Amino acid sequence: MERFYRLTEDEFLLLSPGKIKDNMLMHKFIISDADLVDWLEENARFNYCAVPDGSNHIVFFNSPHSGAVEDLKAEYREVNHA
Repeated sequence: MERFYRLTEDEFLLLSPGKIKDNMLMHKFIISDADLVDWLEENARFNYCAVPDGSNHIVFFNSPHSGAVEDLKAEYREVNHA
């Protein structure tokens, strides 16, 4: 069994107002790299929701601290030489 961090859009909408949803709304990003969104599926270490928006994705992270998303992005760049 593997832990699955990605929330569906429906799951995100069903979250009650509170700490988790507020945190995710504070950590909202536009990602234009579809490979990064796919990479998150296997490598994210906290919950997120990726919502398609044209050729981009709006991604909401339940980040444990303010630098966690930046750490994850740096790891992606290192692994993919991006």
